[in-house]
Amino acid sequence: MKWEMARVPAARSMAIFFLDAVRFLDITPENTPFLMSLTREGISGPLETLLAYEGIGATIFTGTYPTEHGVWTRYYLDPEASPFRWISPFSSVLEKLNGSTTSSRGKIVRYGVMKLSTLLAGISFFPGLDEVPFKSLAQLSFSIKRNLFEPHCFGKMPSLFDILNASGVSYRYFDHELFDRDFTVFARAVGTRNKYDVRVVRFVDLDTISHRYGLGSKERSDSLRRTDEFVREIVSKWREEDPQLAVVCFADHGMVKVREFVDLEETVMSSGLVPFDDFGMFLDSTLARFWGEPEKLANIRNALSKLECGRFLTAEERSGYRIPASASWGQLIFLLEPGYVISPNFFEKTSHVKAMHGYDPGTPGLETFCLVNSSGLSSSRRFSKMRMVDVLPTTLDVLGLAAPPHCQGVSFLDGGTSS
Repeated sequence: MKWEMARVPAARSMAIFFLDAVRFLDITPENTPFLMSLTREGISGPLETLLAYEGIGATIFTGTYPTEHGVWTRYYLDPEASPFRWISPFSSVLEKLNGSTTSSRGKIVRYGVMKLSTLLAGISFFPGLDEVPFKSLAQLSFSIKRNLFEPHCFGKMPSLFDILNASGVSYRYFDHELFDRDFTVFARAVGTRNKYDVRVVRFVDLDTISHRYGLGSKERSDSLRRTDEFVREIVSKWREEDPQLAVVCFADHGMVKVREFVDLEETVMSSGLVPFDDFGMFLDSTLARFWGEPEKLANIRNALSKLECGRFLTAEERSGYRIPASASWGQLIFLLEPGYVISPNFFEKTSHVKAMHGYDPGTPGLETFCLVNSSGLSSSRRFSKMRMVDVLPTTLDVLGLAAPPHCQGVSFLDGGTSS
């Protein structure tokens, strides 16, 4: 199948940079001099984030919202088809052996369970060493079962990489493996010769460092400048091979300062309910999701509604946030107010982060950025706001490819609303 060619001149080659946790406010001459220079010669502006986790990358690469592509957070309730259902009889023993993934024994136990489960289920995506309680894990499944660059990662919803494959455009994706750092990804990318039409590079250290050290820290500032330097060196090297190389850069979310931690599990248990026995529960960093019988859910709602740190999402809010309608994502969803973090949660049991995302997308500081730099652009300009679904059609437009009919976004080469 060939995609219809768009009317704009096509770039012969492209570098795409997926820069985790870069805020729109970060793009300054002091913090990111190279990215700033790219904005002066292309189109750029703020990119609105989503209330989602894994669903953000899926939205960027499909040009559709979570309500269409079906990916929102990493885990969802699926007891019948869970790749971890085999551990159910051993969950108590595994929990004792695991202790915490901060210990060497805990990491070995968790890695073994995750690796064996994904292998048995034919899942190529490996999420890392999360701290989901084993009793809960046996009821859950991954929202993404293939790596982003693999064919049909999102099932019937074509991604950028499916479109490139169908169009005969060669590509390579550079990302982190389990214990990689950005420098490892950089070294692989900068050392690759120009034999691919499109190369995608993802850097994530800034996200980790922002969580750990906070927004105003020296560590974050250093990481931001290092990310900018990695992009500069890669683009410089690849433009030596092809001076007409087009560059697209974007991030998934910003960050806000964490003010307070909330133990939601303790609050729920104070009502006399026992998680995983009386009801199902998943604690993301900023979201608490629950499943169970109506009377149990009513008790949970009553217990948490007394808190001022968050609220239960209404059906209208779930729709407005583009959350998939299925109850497998949570019959009740409790969203924290900006600055609050659930602790402990199912990703971090003991550590306390200093910056976080995953709040209402309108929260100041969560806004991220997008830029396009290409010799095919007649002039530079700034747009006032781009949506996540606009990234794919804009990228395809630079390549001279039309967006597929299912795409919910528009190209910002000339179809978007600019300032």
